[in-house]
Amino acid sequence: MPRRHSGRGRDAPPRRHRAEDGTDQHTSRPDQIGDGDQRDELTSAGVTVTGWLTPAEVETVLRGCSVYLHSASYEGFPLSVLDAAGAGLPIVVRDLACFEGSPLLPGVSDPEHAAQQVRELLTKVPALSDSLAASAQLAAASTNEAQTHALWRAYSAVMETAGARRR
Repeated sequence: MPRRHSGRGRDAPPRRHRAEDGTDQHTSRPDQIGDGDQRDELTSAGVTVTGWLTPAEVETVLRGCSVYLHSASYEGFPLSVLDAAGAGLPIVVRDLACFEGSPLLPGVSDPEHAAQQVRELLTKVPALSDSLAASAQLAAASTNEAQTHALWRAYSAVMETAGARRR
């Protein structure tokens, strides 16, 4: 049975790679979590379009996938990538500024590069290991506790700076 890779969100031009991402359907079956105007095109290209799901349903679909492919061409840091990291998936993202400084592997520039990265994650142990480690690091840094500590450190630094100016 082929493995699955998944993307998530409203299908729109910024995510348009889905029908032509070049991933060998025998290596990995694509899912699109969400919906959009291109549902018929995606479905006829072999993409499973789930429609909009509850958070619990999204988690179930992600846990059944082998790779998460985030294909938006512009965005702030998306929660869907954090959900994929929380599900323990290797993650492929586009080369976007919002991912700079994150532990994720370097972003992809086009559909062919995305397909190559997905294939490597499905077939090469070192690539998979590196991506899983990056995903785990991202998930650990994104917990409520880790975010609370990061915010506390930022506020403390500001307060120290403000206190030093008063002296």
